[in-house]
Order: sequence, then structure tokens, then C-alpha cells
Amino acid sequence: MTTRHAGPPRAGRVWMWVIIALAVAGIALYLIIEHWTHLAAAAPYAGIIAIAAIHLFGHRGHGSHGGHGDSGHDHEQRHPRTTRDDTDPPPTDLA
Repeated sequence: MTTRHAGPPRAGRVWMWVIIALAVAGIALYLIIEHWTHLAAAAPYAGIIAIAAIHLFGHRGHGSHGGHGDSGHDHEQRHPRTTRDDTDPPPTDLA
């Protein structure tokens, strides 16, 4: 059995991808120019979908919302409590 080794791309394949890229770019430019009003009307909805996608898929760096403590971050050190909770003991005056 013979195996093909990956070598430099052939000139024919490079030109094929250049032609495909130019065709896709031309079609995209045509659609943007001819249908600008439709794209502008859909922009708010695309923004809402983008925000939802960021919230769904953008939490890769620190886990899900419930797992902040499991990721090794010291949450209390970065975000100290500024208000007094009812479960805190009363302050003591040593003076």
C-alpha cells in the first residue's frame, strides 16, 4: 500500500480556490448592495441572536454560572462584601 505525502499544493488547486473565493466574494457583495434595506431591517434581530450566542457559548473560560468556586478563582478576594449581612456577627469595639 502506498501513502501520499502532503507536499506543496498544485497550481491547479490554488487557482480553483482563488476562483471559488472570488465568486463567493462577488455574490456576497451583490447581495449586500441589492438587499441593503433587508439587511438593515434584520440587524436588530441579528444583534439579539449574537448576544444570546455569546451568553450561551462565551463562558468557556471559567465554567458555568454555578461553578465559579470550582475554577480556582478566589471570588471573595476579588469581590469583597460591602454591605452587612444579617448573619454577620455584630461588630466589636476594642477601644
